[in-house]
Amino acid sequence: MKIAFVLSQFPAVSETFILSQITGMMDHGADVDILASTEIPQPVEHPALSAYGLRDRTRYAEGTPDGAWTARLRMAAFLGGALLRAPTGETPLDRLLRNGRDDARRALEFSRTPRRVGEYDVIHCHFGPMGTLGMAMRNMGLIQGRLVTTFHGYDMCHPFQEQGPDVYERLFREGDLFLPISDYWKERLIEHGCPEDRILVHRMGVDCDQFAWAERTREPGEPVRLLSVCRLVEKKGIEYAIRAVARVLENGGASSVRGNGSADASSGDAAPRIEYTIVGGGPLRPHLESLVDELGIPEAVTFAGSRRRDEVAKLMANAHVFLAPSVTAADGNKEGIPVAIMEAMATGLPVISSRHSGIPELVEDGVTGLLADERDVEGLAERLARLLGEPGLHPRLAAAGRRRVEKEFNSPVLNDRLMGLFRDLVGGRGADAGATASTSPVRGE
Repeated sequence: MKIAFVLSQFPAVSETFILSQITGMMDHGADVDILASTEIPQPVEHPALSAYGLRDRTRYAEGTPDGAWTARLRMAAFLGGALLRAPTGETPLDRLLRNGRDDARRALEFSRTPRRVGEYDVIHCHFGPMGTLGMAMRNMGLIQGRLVTTFHGYDMCHPFQEQGPDVYERLFREGDLFLPISDYWKERLIEHGCPEDRILVHRMGVDCDQFAWAERTREPGEPVRLLSVCRLVEKKGIEYAIRAVARVLENGGASSVRGNGSADASSGDAAPRIEYTIVGGGPLRPHLESLVDELGIPEAVTFAGSRRRDEVAKLMANAHVFLAPSVTAADGNKEGIPVAIMEAMATGLPVISSRHSGIPELVEDGVTGLLADERDVEGLAERLARLLGEPGLHPRLAAAGRRRVEKEFNSPVLNDRLMGLFRDLVGGRGADAGATASTSPVRGE
């Protein structure tokens, strides 16, 4: 099977789930090309790039030269060349007019593709805007294949706000298969007009074999180590995690939950020390650092900046609790299901998160983790204090969290399903044959 991945950027440190999917298809014997709009310099190269020779398989957009006349000449050259390979009854101009001007211009940036027309079985586009680009490239005769679009979350927020409710109308009409990463986004896509007979939930995941599970213990007098790993932007909700930590410290830790002043059952401390490490950079870091100072907890919070994957793995192994209180940003931006939460749960870290987007499909409150409402500082503080002070809760959540990731978010299993979907799609069976890709939550673990 020959597959083209159409991406906005490659490689991207925050999108290792896409890299895992690409290598997973290659492990299944697929011949893969990567068409990416932008190359992102990486401080440390992921080993898979060289192990799978992915740079040799990647073509980046050349860009359309500035100037109206230059752009027109390039368009004319494309139309002249495409006329020779136009299908019967449809001219290159017909295909061009089926796409918006911006999508046609972006498609021309890939006017010299790695393969000739007709050689791809599947064109797999990650994020909605790349789906419209892949559609334009297909309509203009640059590539051919069954068009599959994965929707993650961001692509269900800004495009509707910036371009209107019909931004994906043509894509919904012409695309062959749509793969939202959560039930939450599946329902939103259907509300916006995505055909129900061509949509399936296919989750992003992590390779559980790469994450060693270990039950966390804490010695008497040892601080409670909290961890967040994310980009410091509004939708990650780190402000509310910081405020919740300050509230727990102010209230005396775990004893505030039980109300009897008794010691923390796991350590003998009535008010355990807290060390909260925040990994990641982003535009909100100065604001968050000022907030820590304002709340008077600089000794409890450390901003670690961006770290290598091996460094993050060590921090997860040493942590006791993972905080991920995502929120809907002021501009409407929402999460998908953060991969960092999956990684934390796979290692045995209990997670405290929020009822946001598709997160409850992974973190089931009281079963595989704890949830509070968005921006609910009191709720986050209560759940953190409860986790610190309730005997048996920590190991129970940790074990159930690992099981949930293994069953529903394990990338090798998901890649098996995806290849099955592609084979069914190319074989003409379509979405109806791929119901196994839409996993049902396992309740009450």
